[in-house]
Amino acid sequence: IADIVMPEMDGIQLIESIRELNPNIKIIATTGFSQNLGDIEVEGFLKKPFQSSKLMSIVREVLNGEDDAVNLK
Repeated sequence: IADIVMPEMDGIQLIESIRELNPNIKIIATTGFSQNLGDIEVEGFLKKPFQSSKLMSIVREVLNGEDDAVNLK
């Protein structure tokens, strides 16, 4: 689970780095911002603020392979 806005390395850079190491790692992105986030694809997305039940639902879907890649564009 990666926040898009973080100090030093933003979430987009983190996701790109993870994909370079292992493109099969499932990633869930979260942010409270609504700007265009580029062409990064992730397996799940959580818009802040979110409830813990929504977090659990997304994690469960992604781990069970029910995810459809989400383009953050």
